[in-house]
Amino acid sequence: MLDLVRATEGRVTIDEEDVSKSESWKLSTGAFLDEHMLISFLTPEEYFESLRKIYGLSEGDLALHLEKFADLFNDEVLGKQKYIRDLSKGNLKKVGIAAAFMGSPKVVFLDEPFENLDPSSQIRLKKLFVSEKKTPK
Repeated sequence: MLDLVRATEGRVTIDEEDVSKSESWKLSTGAFLDEHMLISFLTPEEYFESLRKIYGLSEGDLALHLEKFADLFNDEVLGKQKYIRDLSKGNLKKVGIAAAFMGSPKVVFLDEPFENLDPSSQIRLKKLFVSEKKTPK
C-alpha cells in the first residue's frame, strides 16, 4: 500500500493518486511499520526534533503534538536520556506511532499497533485513535 513492494497487479490510490507514479501523497500519509523505521542512535527528543524540521513545524507545534501522546508515553519515553535503541519494544512502538501522526496526516498506516503494549497502554492508544479520528485534518 505504501509502494514499498512493486505490485504485480492492481493499484493503490491515495487522494486519487497512484502511489507508484507519484510521491506527493506522502505529504498526507503517516506510517509506522516496525522499529527499523526509527533512527536508533538518536534519543526520542532528537528524533522528534528531526521530524519537526522535516515537516516544517514550529517548536510550539511539536510541543502540542507530543502533549497529545503524554498519557501514552506514561513518563517512560521523553526526558530519560535514552537512545531509541535502548527503549523497550513497547516504548519503541509508542515513539513510532507518535512519529507517524506528525504533520497531521489524513491517513496513518500502522502495523500491529497494539503489539508489545501493556493493557493500560493499549487502552490509552485506543482513546488516542478515537480522539485523532474526531480531529478535522
